Amino acid sequence: MPARRLELVRPGDLRALLAEGTRAQHEDGDLEAGRQCFERAYRLAEQAGDTESMALAALGLAGLWVREGRTVTSSVLLEARLQHVLALLDPGSALALRVRTRLAGEADYSRGTHADIMAALTEVRATGDPELLAEALRIAHHCLLGPEHVASRRQLAVELTKAAFRTDRRSDLLMGLLWQTADAYCAGDPHAGRLLGELKDHLGQRDHLAVGFVASAIDVMLAIRAGRFDEAEALAAVCASRGAAAGDADHAWWSGAQLVTIRWYQGRLTELLPMLHDRVHSPVLSAVDNSAVAALAVAAALSGDRPGAASALAALCGSDLAALPRSSAWLVTMHGIVEAAYLLEAADVALRAYELLHPHANLPMIGSLGVTCFGSTRHALGVAALTTRQADLAVEHLTAAVQQNLALAHWPALVASRQRLAQAHALRGGPGDADAARRELDAATAEAASAGLPAPEYPGQPVASPAPAVAEIQRVGRKWRVTLHSRGVLVEDSIGMVHLAVLLANPRQEIQAADLVAGVAGLTPGDAGAAQQVLDHEAIAEYRNRLKSLDIEIDQPDARIVLLKGFDERGFTFFTNYHSSKGQQLLENPRACLVFFWKELERQIRISGLSVGVSDKENDEYFKSRPEGSRLGAWASPQSEVIGSREWLEQNEKEIREQFRGKEIGRPPYWGGFRIKPTHIEFWQGRPNRLHDRIRYDLEKNGSWKMKRLAP
Repeated sequence: MPARRLELVRPGDLRALLAEGTRAQHEDGDLEAGRQCFERAYRLAEQAGDTESMALAALGLAGLWVREGRTVTSSVLLEARLQHVLALLDPGSALALRVRTRLAGEADYSRGTHADIMAALTEVRATGDPELLAEALRIAHHCLLGPEHVASRRQLAVELTKAAFRTDRRSDLLMGLLWQTADAYCAGDPHAGRLLGELKDHLGQRDHLAVGFVASAIDVMLAIRAGRFDEAEALAAVCASRGAAAGDADHAWWSGAQLVTIRWYQGRLTELLPMLHDRVHSPVLSAVDNSAVAALAVAAALSGDRPGAASALAALCGSDLAALPRSSAWLVTMHGIVEAAYLLEAADVALRAYELLHPHANLPMIGSLGVTCFGSTRHALGVAALTTRQADLAVEHLTAAVQQNLALAHWPALVASRQRLAQAHALRGGPGDADAARRELDAATAEAASAGLPAPEYPGQPVASPAPAVAEIQRVGRKWRVTLHSRGVLVEDSIGMVHLAVLLANPRQEIQAADLVAGVAGLTPGDAGAAQQVLDHEAIAEYRNRLKSLDIEIDQPDARIVLLKGFDERGFTFFTNYHSSKGQQLLENPRACLVFFWKELERQIRISGLSVGVSDKENDEYFKSRPEGSRLGAWASPQSEVIGSREWLEQNEKEIREQFRGKEIGRPPYWGGFRIKPTHIEFWQGRPNRLHDRIRYDLEKNGSWKMKRLAP
């Protein structure tokens, strides 16, 4: 075994490293730079046998937050180092108390408890040491993130802000303001925006990467509440880049959680199934954050994968749903559990979730430190009551949810609550319920239209009696009113609505496709007075023209050249920006075709198949291998979006380069690979007189390949 080379450790070097790490962490909020300094300092202190410096470096490695090192390896290493230095320190020293406090916080956080850290905080308060108190308050606040702790957290945040004036450390003041801001949003405080404004004023004077990252996440949440989904997606990308620049492990999943919320309200959650399957096993996810599993359960249920959804739901429930850790993601996780239970008709799960959520009925369902929001908890209680078919309870909670979502200015959640309230009225079926259901549906449609929001659809169990009924459809200006039983809804004009009108006007009749498309089947030949004309001739001509243009759009192929980075038995892999045109097209329609052509050899290979996402591990490994300029370009360019000028792009690249100066350039969460799994592979070889060879291999159901020769 080679001998370990010992370096001469100078006390001045060690002190300089500790000071540099403290400055990076507390003044700049640069967590990664701080970790690098403290790691170097710990090794030097260990070599020099300097116990105090080892302890300070180990505490620095623990970071500003709790469980900053998310992997099992990093967490175990930190705990081992803290326990090692604690055994070497004087038990009665202030430094030993700091180490015990940090160990208590790390252990409580991983268990979802808080008794040990609160006991340590009491001991710290007795010392009168302001810096020790500020650190203990930060740690304790991070371990009290359940909904039942909102009031306690707000008290701790105020105490931290007061302590900051005694420590004169900028990070203590910013963290105190940040906690007060996040806690105010979690409490549904209507004045939370004032605190956010004050926090941003401080950040405007001088940035703090770690705190600024969280503040940018709150901006995403507010854009989602306002229904500005395009803006929210753009802000989520900015938030992710800030988190990566700060070295915060949360940056990848936070942007994922924000995208889940956006797609949820857009009715497109199933598009994220590949990402969710990958993220639930990510080693950097917090040990007490189960929101990704809950989102996976809902997405799987919506996609028709009931076994997969049931498996995810069972994993969350365990032996008792009450055992789920009360983390900062608990409310949004429970919201996903309730929705999955509704879709799977799991009444027992819905009932237990109702019992656990009821004490927090008037809180908004906010994830983490204001990362995302699903509106009032009353909404989840109402959906749980719908699942258990307790109509009166459902009406009560969803009525309250409408009012609370209105107060939150959460327009997507407001629309969703109105739609569910209409379902609750229909389920109850009492006097006036039919009219109430119609009013709520009309209001939801109007609010969605005025805010430019799509009306989300929630397929699932029927909420009214399955008795046969005749649906009616009528034109109302440029909209259609669809009526079933005593319920009705106004729907925007579309080709699909024309088709529906034609079919309803001709019950139990076969209709030629051309007639269905043209909308003329609403006119019954020879009996024009007996059937109302669905479309006038001008409308028919308009729809025929629109159909022609749609045919052109649908049939228009889209192609581009990409760099093939690898192929094996799993398929052919390339990488791109998932938000780009090709990325979005493949997410919406996974069918793809690859073509390789060698002109000089007169050879061509054509491959058809289905695209699937590549794992985070593969994405990260390849991204790290790219040149620095290419990695920066992935952050700087909003691929396929319209931009103002070349100058804007170059300026954005300069700003991104400055953010990552001296730091590792991590992979953007929206950048990764696709793997084309082939189902057909055709080999073409040029021959004289155009009598070329064409050999195609087709994948059979049993996994074997069948060879066929095609005419040239």
